[in-house]
Amino acid sequence: MKFLLKILIALMILLPIAAFVHGQGEAKAQSTNEYFRNLTNKGNATYYDAFRIIIILKDGKDSPDITFDGLKNKLIESKIIPSGWSKVQEKNFINRADVAYMLVKTLSIKGGVTLRVFGLTPRYALRECIMRNLIPNGYPNQLISGGELISVLMHAEKYQDKENGRND
Repeated sequence: MKFLLKILIALMILLPIAAFVHGQGEAKAQSTNEYFRNLTNKGNATYYDAFRIIIILKDGKDSPDITFDGLKNKLIESKIIPSGWSKVQEKNFINRADVAYMLVKTLSIKGGVTLRVFGLTPRYALRECIMRNLIPNGYPNQLISGGELISVLMHAEKYQDKENGRND
């Protein structure tokens, strides 16, 4: 089942039951649901948003309690982002090319001839992701909205399921 579908089920059905039975179970679930609701309406996504989405894609679950530096270090350790990205700030807006770069690394996309010859760069990663319908068409330095970032997560999960032979 897709991650976002799980959130919706939890929001509509399981959240009231969990809150009643466990008392404090509501706080963590609410923070995840509230985060996605706010992200949907966000004009421009930040590096924090993108890092959190990529960790969800990588791990299959959200980690709402992890800090920005924790997310960044986890991505650096996983070799999803280069160590040079350690200077990016939580509130900086993220562009399509950087999101695409992380997607290609997370999904282990080998790419076409250009990507193999010239190596992985954000620009070529964006081209590859656009070709695979993982990310909306646009320029490399064009900022990505929160709603578009959620759409990227949904398309990436579908791609991941297809590559892993799951068709739910």
